[in-house]
Amino acid sequence: MKEHLTLEKNFINDFQQNFSIISKDDNDNLKKLRNEAIHNFEKSGFPNRNNELWRFTDVLKILHNSGRMVHPFSPPADINTPVQEIFKCDVNQLDTYDVATINGWFPNTIPQFQKVNQNCVIGSLKHAFSLFPEIIDKHFSKYAPIKDNPFIALNTSFVNDGIFAYFPDNARLEKPLQLVSLASQPEHSLMQQFIQPRNLIVVGKNANINLVICDHTLSPDSSFSNVVTEVFVDENSKVEITRLQNLNNKGTMVSSLFIHQEKNSKLTTNTITLNGGFTRNNLHIVLNGEFAEANIYGLYLMDRNQHVDNSTFIDHVCPETNSNELFKGILDEQASGVFRGRILVRKDAQKINSYQKNNTLLLTDETKMNTMPQLEIYADDVKCSHGATVGYLGANELFYLRSRGICEREARIMLMNSFAKEIIDKISIPALHDRITYLVSKRLRGELSYCASCVLNCRD
Repeated sequence: MKEHLTLEKNFINDFQQNFSIISKDDNDNLKKLRNEAIHNFEKSGFPNRNNELWRFTDVLKILHNSGRMVHPFSPPADINTPVQEIFKCDVNQLDTYDVATINGWFPNTIPQFQKVNQNCVIGSLKHAFSLFPEIIDKHFSKYAPIKDNPFIALNTSFVNDGIFAYFPDNARLEKPLQLVSLASQPEHSLMQQFIQPRNLIVVGKNANINLVICDHTLSPDSSFSNVVTEVFVDENSKVEITRLQNLNNKGTMVSSLFIHQEKNSKLTTNTITLNGGFTRNNLHIVLNGEFAEANIYGLYLMDRNQHVDNSTFIDHVCPETNSNELFKGILDEQASGVFRGRILVRKDAQKINSYQKNNTLLLTDETKMNTMPQLEIYADDVKCSHGATVGYLGANELFYLRSRGICEREARIMLMNSFAKEIIDKISIPALHDRITYLVSKRLRGELSYCASCVLNCRD
């Protein structure tokens, strides 16, 4: 308990001691927001396992066991290094607009803003605070609540930079936008980086946008990333988001994605977690307009002592909205996993359709999976269902394949690839689909442990 309080006190002291630097270019509203956020963190503290939302995920253990001092304020480092020297996407024929942050900071070696077709603006969040104040005031911190959420509160308190993307009405990207978050931790450092990137993506009406979000580490040492991304999707727009996660075995990430949808918008998200010591994905979607639709998919592959936790919340605010959710996972050795999916249907949200499912394969008796699908319904004219399965590879299917001359190892790999294929096939970018199919196959064969480069940068 004493260590717990000391850790939180360090974070609060960091904020107070560095406030003049953190808030140097803030307007009055942002300064006020920072102080409200740190006050909320001070009241709530880090979540422990008495908190129902964190009952099976012990984040305090990770923070205490780092063996090094952990501080949330990370001055910019390596931002003068050309990004091309430390990151190169190696997916054959994948053509994207690329933008990256290093330890949450926008590099000085690339333009702070770039315009792509139809006046779409992509660049530094830090500079967006002063250059696009109306958009910031309308959308920043409007979808990621700081109350009772210490990681959102910390990120909001210390935010300095990240990626800002604005797509006006009728925007059409000729190719996907790739957002890359690089974590660079000096080896054998006495201080562990607590990286806090913040992204804001605003999509206007009648737009069609495809995003690829990559989170990865550049060194084998431990790191902690607290990533918050807010996305606003206006009426009649279509947005597809593919998240790719490949941290090292000492990497820790709490990733929070908040999406607000308006009338007749369509969203597809796909979270692929290939590797990482500790990964917590928070996904919060608000369907705030009639005929809005959300399709949510996820795939997680864990082994050794790795842990993954996918926590989703879909809020049906308006009538005649639809959501479809499917997460699949494969756990090996002593890996553990958590799925907590909550669907809320509000009183006036009649005539909605909502489906949720979580399926997990366990490859050993030492793996653990806790799955908690939840429905909370306050309307009476709805179609909702939820379900979960946790089990081993089917004996009948293995026998069928082996009876046709396939060895047991190859039969197991074939069944696992088939199990994962349903999620991978939701990726609409052909080059990315093929590459992820290949990497998942290698991961299932034990050939794709962590390498010190991005999941998209693995060499054949």
